[in-house]
Amino acid sequence: MNRFLKGSVCIDTPLSRFVQLYEAAVGDVAITEHKLNFASADSPLVVDKTILAEYVFHSKHTNNKFKEVRDEALGIRHTHVTKTRTLGTVSFSKADEKIPTPIYRKRWKSYNVTIDNEKGDFSCSCKLLEFRKILCKHIIRVIEVEDIEFIPEKYILSRWRKDIIRRYEDIQVSYYDLESERVQKV
Repeated sequence: MNRFLKGSVCIDTPLSRFVQLYEAAVGDVAITEHKLNFASADSPLVVDKTILAEYVFHSKHTNNKFKEVRDEALGIRHTHVTKTRTLGTVSFSKADEKIPTPIYRKRWKSYNVTIDNEKGDFSCSCKLLEFRKILCKHIIRVIEVEDIEFIPEKYILSRWRKDIIRRYEDIQVSYYDLESERVQKV
């Protein structure tokens, strides 16, 4: 909330003015969300339909979040996967990623990828999934090599979905035009 209202509210702001500024800020957020959702639906990005992760996240995520997934999917060209072992429905793989450096200095990094086909759990030692909440190139590559046919819904977070109407988008907010002090309806 501090960042949300930082530029408009100070310690001397009266409560009545605070409410006006808060309504204006909520109205701006709702308008921005509508514009981003429209842009995602109106001008979809190019997708490689042969890569499952790109195809799934293109149809579900907003354009901005899909760009992040697509950038990760581009990295599968530099990733080689070797299945190390299987324990029931859990498969363990080693993903060797070639770090883009000049040709005379080839560098490789290795990551451990675990996929539970029964539970639909993906895990990678790079921890990108835990930090940025998108599938990393290592998991995407294992999905392609193992020929996994679906990505569980738990990896498609509602925060970045373009087909969900958020609660605050349905609320009609009247906000004050701060320059002219007149009330407008969103």
